[in-house]
Amino acid sequence: MLQDQIKKYFPNLLLLLVDFGLLFLTLFLATIFIGNGQQLAELKKRIFSFDLERESSLAALQDFNRYQPELQEIKNSFILGSLPLDFIKFLEAVSAETGFKIKIVPGIVSQSKAAAEDANWPFINFQVSGQGTPGSLLVFLKKIETGPYLAKIIDFTAKKIGENQVEIYLTARVFSR
Repeated sequence: MLQDQIKKYFPNLLLLLVDFGLLFLTLFLATIFIGNGQQLAELKKRIFSFDLERESSLAALQDFNRYQPELQEIKNSFILGSLPLDFIKFLEAVSAETGFKIKIVPGIVSQSKAAAEDANWPFINFQVSGQGTPGSLLVFLKKIETGPYLAKIIDFTAKKIGENQVEIYLTARVFSR
């Protein structure tokens, strides 16, 4: 009788064991594929971020190439702190061009950014005294202001010394690199 019951329920037991085996196999494979799916999604995110970085780098390179001439012009606006001859030659050329006679005394070189409240870069102060007509003075000051160097007049005194003559004393702050 036991053999009859085993024969009767054996196919059902066999199917039950196969079902459990398939269930465990499915669960095992699902965990593997889910883990791989997460890794795949993570790889896609990394590739996308690399593409964004590459595009950003290419855009930055294009911006750099586009602004390179202007950056060079800005760099040339600063005088060489150790050798400010270019600025002195510029002042002398402007003086000769405008007819305003000047004397230049290079001042203190400051390598400290904190040396002046409004200075963000190292600078050199030049003391300039000069004489000429009011018209030549105005042209002289305008040319300094619009010249190729980053300069700022921080002190200015003028007095009349004749009918059509003025004398000035000024301090020009010229930023250096």
